[in-house]
Amino acid sequence: AMETAAVQAAERVVSFPVHLTPDVGGLVEKWCRGATWKELCAATTLDQGDLCRILRRTMDALRQIPNIPGLPSAGGGGGDPS
Repeated sequence: AMETAAVQAAERVVSFPVHLTPDVGGLVEKWCRGATWKELCAATTLDQGDLCRILRRTMDALRQIPNIPGLPSAGGGGGDPS
């Protein structure tokens, strides 16, 4: 997390801090790998509302990645499906 903050500050690419914690990162990874809501809730002591907020904020941050100024194009056929 400290490396991420240092890169953000040096490159001035991201105008908001990205805080990563191992516990929350693990929950997001489980979610990305297809864990059910029941499995996610069983893997943490967070309230369901807090877990939902974390996942929604993660989705929002990921959606913003293509809009980062100076980010090289993936070139792999991804991009906007429209």
